[in-house]
Amino acid sequence: MLGTIGSLVADSSETTGLKWQAPAGSSGPAFQVIRDGNQTVTANTQTKVEFNVETYDTDNCFDPTTNYRFTPNKAGYYLMTLDLAAENTNGDVRCIGSIYKNGSINRRLYDVTGNYTLTHLNGSALIYLNGTTDYLEGYVFISGTSPMLTDNGTGLESFFSGVWIRS
Repeated sequence: MLGTIGSLVADSSETTGLKWQAPAGSSGPAFQVIRDGNQTVTANTQTKVEFNVETYDTDNCFDPTTNYRFTPNKAGYYLMTLDLAAENTNGDVRCIGSIYKNGSINRRLYDVTGNYTLTHLNGSALIYLNGTTDYLEGYVFISGTSPMLTDNGTGLESFFSGVWIRS
């Protein structure tokens, strides 16, 4: 069997007492947002990434103007990806990308120390959300001098995405 196409269910209003019913909950919210333009980051401080442009948002669950957060309207497991383009003027830095759930760290996706002025890091996590009050945000920590998230106009921008997987 390739997939669930429906099932027979009892229904007393039908002549036969049965009817076909489509599978419940076969899809859910999906989104991708980017950081359009540079965002200055306070050195050595967890900073919320202000993802301000929606590439797509199937169920209007991401707020790109005020809270910069994903609040899905369907409970379930979500595959989340955080991708950050970080820049600083001092080559010896530490860069941490994290997903926060309900205002607290939920997943640290990476923690890299190295000698670079521009780095592009990403990670993914499967996170359960209740579909009503749970929300997710992307955060970054960059040490060094004059750290920022960069958008250099060549497609090297930071993004945050998520898709409902299952209940």
